[in-house]
Amino acid sequence: MKKTLVVIGGLFVLLVVAIFGIFFITSGIVKTADDFFQQVSDGNFKKSRDFLAEEFKAATSPEEFEVFLTESALIDFKEASWNSRSVANGSGELEGVVLTKSGGSIPVQMSFVKELGAWKIYAIQKKGAGLNAAATEDVPIPTKAEAAVLIKDTTRDFAAAINSKDYTQFHADLAKEFQEQVPLEKFNEIFSVFIESEVDLSVLENLQPMFTAEPALSAEGVLLLEGYFASKPSRVKFSYKYVLRGTKWELLGIVVNIEPIDG
Repeated sequence: MKKTLVVIGGLFVLLVVAIFGIFFITSGIVKTADDFFQQVSDGNFKKSRDFLAEEFKAATSPEEFEVFLTESALIDFKEASWNSRSVANGSGELEGVVLTKSGGSIPVQMSFVKELGAWKIYAIQKKGAGLNAAATEDVPIPTKAEAAVLIKDTTRDFAAAINSKDYTQFHADLAKEFQEQVPLEKFNEIFSVFIESEVDLSVLENLQPMFTAEPALSAEGVLLLEGYFASKPSRVKFSYKYVLRGTKWELLGIVVNIEPIDG
């Protein structure tokens, strides 16, 4: 009996050591994640990008990054609980749930890489909530011609809001989810640069949008339209997301970048 207890006791010690080892080895990626989300929660988007890997930053503009955090509700971060963690060969993974200040729970998966001896976030994945693929089978994907009309309408309305220096009406026409996740005050803050820079997108009125990807519908029923207007001397790139409400596509996400054309 004593030998059995000794063996069990020995196994318990080994188990404790193993668990401690896992937590110790993965403590670096957990700290990076915690520090990152704290900056996001405080609204320090610029500072939060310091925790991103170079490839992440190269693939995601500051505007796209901020819109993602806002639309996903990760901006409302309170704390995180990681139920799976691993580190091997200079990369790491965390999977768990982010708890929000409003009481929500968001499933999140994060990937990490080592850069100059520090852990950096390589990717963030959030599972979409709401309708599943089976519930959206009957949602029609617009043709390119129909999508082009939708893009031009959105761009025209956005241009009018910029020129009037007032996003109130544009914000009121957004999908309800977008309005709730990005209140008017926050929307004004995110897109203030267009008004401050006196950007005039009305010059795009006579141009047709060029698609960089086919109109696509996600499993959650979100329509994604991406492309650009071949304007000069700068090209206007867009990424619009829509959700179908009755017979109308309502704007669920917007990213607009203006990039100089080389040569």
